[in-house]
Amino acid sequence: MLKAEKVLEPNPVFKVLLTIVTLHYGTFGGLSTRILYGFIGLIPAVLLITGLVIWKQRRWRMARGESASQLRAEETQVNRLS
Repeated sequence: MLKAEKVLEPNPVFKVLLTIVTLHYGTFGGLSTRILYGFIGLIPAVLLITGLVIWKQRRWRMARGESASQLRAEETQVNRLS
């Protein structure tokens, strides 16, 4: 051994990496943050499924013979009521 140093405080780069890792895995807030991260991770899947359902309903209406202008008029009416 050529040299031994006593480290009282970690390297600043190590501190930054530790912060990034705790944010990435959600370990900074305990179990509640991990559960929150889980729900946030499921949001894209929910949006995909609901978007596909809306798209498919629109396609079924068009296949039944309803015109695109009728669909737009219904959507506009629904948006006004909301």
